[in-house]
Amino acid sequence: MVAEQVPTAAFVASDEMAFGVLKVLRKAGLDVPRDFSVLGFDNHELCGVVDLTTMDHDVAEQGQDAARILLEVLNGRSPAAIVRPVRLVVRGTTAPPRALRLAAGTPDSPPSAGPPAPLERKLHAIPQTRHQRYVRQRHSPGQLGHTRRNR
Repeated sequence: MVAEQVPTAAFVASDEMAFGVLKVLRKAGLDVPRDFSVLGFDNHELCGVVDLTTMDHDVAEQGQDAARILLEVLNGRSPAAIVRPVRLVVRGTTAPPRALRLAAGTPDSPPSAGPPAPLERKLHAIPQTRHQRYVRQRHSPGQLGHTRRNR
């Protein structure tokens, strides 16, 4: 991680990806959610088993909506826009950032108490992808943002 301020959470595009994030964080010695929060998306059937906080969107109803839209298009009609509600399902992988907990006087358990430097070292120990190493080598910490590889 190259950011000046260490992130405190990840909102991942799917629960399956969040399962991988949990595995990597735990291998790096981070405690979820005390050191880092993880939020998935889908409310996969295994979320309850791994206690993953997630966003639930009714997949079955989405399928019905998609079929209805397809039939409307096939019949030459223009389908109406559909907005599906989502629901936050809070489980055991999210908590307020440590700095906010400490500022509020909420005690942290001993393994993660103390200054954020140990957390930064743990985050730096997480294996990086080839692209992350490329970005890190090519950009100083203040320059990160949307970047393109030279072609």
